[in-house]
Amino acid sequence: MTLLEKLSSQDFTLSLSSGFFGFFSHCGFVKALESEGLKPKRITGSSAGSIVAACLASGLNPFDMEKEFLNLTKQHYWDPAFGIGFLKGQVFEKTLHQFVKHEMKDASIPLHIATFDIARRRTQVFTEGPLPRIIRASCAVPMMFHPVKINNRYYWDGGIQDKMGWSQISSDELILGHSLPSDAISALFEDRRYKKNPNRFVLNTKGLPPTGPGQFANAPKSISMTYEQTKKFLDTKL
Repeated sequence: MTLLEKLSSQDFTLSLSSGFFGFFSHCGFVKALESEGLKPKRITGSSAGSIVAACLASGLNPFDMEKEFLNLTKQHYWDPAFGIGFLKGQVFEKTLHQFVKHEMKDASIPLHIATFDIARRRTQVFTEGPLPRIIRASCAVPMMFHPVKINNRYYWDGGIQDKMGWSQISSDELILGHSLPSDAISALFEDRRYKKNPNRFVLNTKGLPPTGPGQFANAPKSISMTYEQTKKFLDTKL
């Protein structure tokens, strides 16, 4: 049996990791799933992963998602302002309104989005609430973006403690994940509860070009490389 055959015959949760401006790569990953007719029963996401998770759960086809993402520019997230971080994040949140439902309850696929509660110093997973604001919080990289206020609490990037958005996922649940490379500091805090779990199948993409600020020209290559790596991953013999 291949991984594709297993996923085609069972319900599974899709998990998309944090990773600096890695939503282009995640787009390539979900494009490959769409091409094989794979549909998750639930999606978890953290930081960059929360963007693609929310787009998918909001009904945006991955092939249309690719077209929309490739039209993004610096102006879609750039709003420097004084505060704890360089960018305020309001422009980014406004951009998100173009792609995702306004409320998590309206998503067609259940969502779990990881954030980091600053005062409590622990992961907070959202399953309901204002979706663009929650994604903004999940993507609020410390010192790059201002903390995000939701219900009188302040949040930063979900990848601080929960790279894959797994905090509320059962250990016996079948999981298909896409993990982007971590820097050395981030790796120290990552959740490893499913490291040896036989129900967890995670593709760690390799050799992708950078797609951060000023490097969006690499986005098509990142998408295509991830697409090809995912297709091969799905053909893995179990």
